[in-house]
Amino acid sequence: MIAAALTAARALGWRAAAVIAAVIAALARVRAAGRAADRADTVQRIADVQLAMARAAARRPADRAAVVERLRNFIF
Repeated sequence: MIAAALTAARALGWRAAAVIAAVIAALARVRAAGRAADRADTVQRIADVQLAMARAAARRPADRAAVVERLRNFIF
């Protein structure tokens, strides 16, 4: 990208090159922000799944007798 910007600078002049460089930099920041947002979304989904698993583990029967009791009472 830098080589392309330098080639554009020679062909169009330094002002146009500065504008092109600013646009390229802005696009790079937008891409980085998008990746960060995706990463945050993924972390949130992982945390939600882990919380659901922890809650399910807390509700599990303590022993075999409790499992039998839950099955007899149709509590699944």
